Amino acid sequence: MIPFYENKFQDIYASDAYSLTFQPHLHNLIECIYVADGEIEVQIGQTGKCMRKGEMAVIFPNVVHSYHSDEQHRNFCELFFYPLKTASPLYHLVKGSRPESPFLSAEQMHREIPGHFHEIVSLYKGESQDLILIKTLMELILIRVRDQLVLTMREHPQTESVIEKAVTYFMENFRNEVSLEETAKYLGVNRYYLSHVLNDSLGMSVPAYINNLRIDYARNLLSTTDLPISRVAMEIGYENLRTFNRCFRKVSGCTPKEYRSAGGSPA
Repeated sequence: MIPFYENKFQDIYASDAYSLTFQPHLHNLIECIYVADGEIEVQIGQTGKCMRKGEMAVIFPNVVHSYHSDEQHRNFCELFFYPLKTASPLYHLVKGSRPESPFLSAEQMHREIPGHFHEIVSLYKGESQDLILIKTLMELILIRVRDQLVLTMREHPQTESVIEKAVTYFMENFRNEVSLEETAKYLGVNRYYLSHVLNDSLGMSVPAYINNLRIDYARNLLSTTDLPISRVAMEIGYENLRTFNRCFRKVSGCTPKEYRSAGGSPA
């Protein structure tokens, strides 16, 4: 399970995933995803695409992005996360800019990039991680796609900053009671303005987004722990088990018990 919720990445991370789904989120790393098989719906900022086998995407730090898989979109993806520190050779290239399109076709990619992705994930999951080699391979991929990414300066940095701060606030506090009014006050902006920019960015209302974050985290707990379902509900901010079951079914298409019995996937 990729630990997006903690938002505490300090160094490199790599993983693979079947039928990846994740709510809109952000973090302070460069994230790269390669579709090794199948297809997946990906939203990066205001740009969405159905990515297919052989394609990759580069997500710059603090850009809201999401993944969606369903019966029509099954896939196997490999991902890595690279910390953009000031000493990085890519720091000045990336800072303050965004790619016009974060998506790269198979034809745009160097022929060795798919193999680099697989090697990065294999090394990271191995017993003895060669972090120097892993980081070098990550940088090699980024350097090889650099010329394919047409970079532009951020057009609306103030609006993007509000979205980034709001999403970060939600990710850090979704297990508590969070309201639009409270968030607007915390950020020092008008609640109607905040509602407008968040609806455009997230594609849903703030309450719906908070609920989806909670249910995603509940699925994580159901898949990776033996906590009783009543405890899982409490961990994500639901005091009423019946309400939790209803919300979980609405988002996941099954009850928490059915989800856990199916091995961590919708029945």
